Amino acid sequence: MFGELARDLALQVAAAKAKTIDELLGQQFIKDPEQLVSHRIYVVATQLDAPIRVTRFVRYDANAA
Repeated sequence: MFGELARDLALQVAAAKAKTIDELLGQQFIKDPEQLVSHRIYVVATQLDAPIRVTRFVRYDANAA
């Protein structure tokens, strides 16, 4: 479950081009536009009964100079 969330967040970062954590967490979740990324993290954290926090991310762009 956590591994799937990690993959989904990586896809989210790659596709949605967020620049900050707040921007990322406020975006619509790619796999389910009915919910926000922050809500998806909350759901998985609740299911695992463990805190999950995104503290940083890095997005590499192969086309950037």
